[in-house]
Amino acid sequence: MYSHKNISLEKRMDHLEEIGLGYFEHMKGAFRLAGSCAYATGVLIVHGLFPDFGGNTGTETLINALDKLEEDQKRSHAERAHAESTTFSM
Repeated sequence: MYSHKNISLEKRMDHLEEIGLGYFEHMKGAFRLAGSCAYATGVLIVHGLFPDFGGNTGTETLINALDKLEEDQKRSHAERAHAESTTFSM
């Protein structure tokens, strides 16, 4: 059985290195995406009950949230790459 207790803190942070984000950058993106998903969930539930309500709002919310997340990640990667290229080693 899988247990998170068997994984070291270092191993748990590998995801952040893989995607090139810091802890708080990642948390901000995850929370923003979760908020968008929660909003879209509400709209889609009501839309399921009342098809004339919401139109494509739920779907568009999810698409826009994922686009924003990807845009933020690309910007963060570019900023990190620029910072690393301008850092001097002694």
